[in-house]
Order: sequence, then C-alpha cells, then structure tokens
Amino acid sequence: MRDILNLQLKAIIHTDKSEEDIAWMGYAQNEEREAHTDFDRAKFYQKWRDQGWTWEQISKKTGIPVGSLSQYGNYSKLDVDILHYAKRHPEKVSVNVVNQLWRLVSAKKSAEAAISLCKTFVDNDESFRWLKERVDSLTMEQRPDRKSSPVKFQRRYEHGHFKQRSDGKIEIVGMIPPDKLEQFNETMDKLLRPYFGSEEPSNINTPTDNQQ
Repeated sequence: MRDILNLQLKAIIHTDKSEEDIAWMGYAQNEEREAHTDFDRAKFYQKWRDQGWTWEQISKKTGIPVGSLSQYGNYSKLDVDILHYAKRHPEKVSVNVVNQLWRLVSAKKSAEAAISLCKTFVDNDESFRWLKERVDSLTMEQRPDRKSSPVKFQRRYEHGHFKQRSDGKIEIVGMIPPDKLEQFNETMDKLLRPYFGSEEPSNINTPTDNQQ
C-alpha cells in the first residue's frame, strides 16, 4: 500500500520452528532491538500463563527470576480503567507502579481508590516516590490498631511464659512434653472453666495452627 522498497522485503523463513519457538524468537528480537514496555511483557507472559505455563517455566525461557516475573501477573488483576492508563502510558505506568496500585486494591478491597490515584499520578506526572507514599498512607488507614495494652502481670518459666495485660487478655506460650499433654489439657480445662465459662462443642485434643 505504501510502495515501500518497491514492495520487496528481505525475510528469513524458518521451516524447522514451532509456533512456540517463533513466539519466543520474536520476544527475544524485540528485546534486543527495542525493549518491550512492561505492559508488553505482562501481556506476553499472560498468554503463556493462559496456556498453563508456570512462572518457573517462563523464568527458564527468559532468564528472569521467578520473583520478578510473577509481579507482572498483577496486571491481570487490575481494573480495566487502570489497564487503560498502563496501555496508553506504558513508560509511566510500569510494573513497579502496577504493584503499588495492586497493594492499594488489596488493602481497600475496591478499585476506585487505585483508579483515582493512577489518574492523578499520570495526569500530574507525579514521581514514583509520591505514588508509593500515597499508597503507604492509604493502606495504613486500613490497618487495625494492633498495639497491645501494657503487661500487668507476668511469669517466666524454664520452658515458657505467662502474661496478663491490663485489658484482661492473657498470653501463654510454651512447650509441653508429649507425655504430659493429656495431663496439661485436663488441668488447664479445670483452671479455665471458672473464668472462660462452659466448654463449647469441640475436640480439645485436636491441635490447631495456633496451639503449641
């Protein structure tokens, strides 16, 4: 249509390559000629992920560590409005920016805050440091206050310790020898009933992830 090079173009035809081989050759040549944007990479990696590839398999093909590669998976988790900015401004909305926005989405459980922040970040050409500080601030607002009340009473033993805080909460951490577990459970049951109330239906001999 443009009559470029008299409609002639040099080409190398590979007859011994699979479609998969050709796809990875194109990827490598684009990286050498003009590096992909992070958005391009994310779309390319996601195609292989959709075909069942693991990040470990993609890592072997690209030579990029799994931890760095898997961050590109956050593109597919974001709202289409954010992806719109990532596509139109790929150098601005890099994979690091996407990871920060995903942090915000995860904390807020809503895409609205991330979309608004992304718009301001792009339109005002803000720095990555500005973005990270805003995300840090917004996610901090979502965190519950985990400060413990002061310890009112405590005892330390050879194999554990007991703490009672001023708000009434108690902590018991220790290691019980296997041959004394049954005796320990019976003793603790008798001790706690007057303070904790009657036992709810459960099997006290079945340990949970929070029991030691």
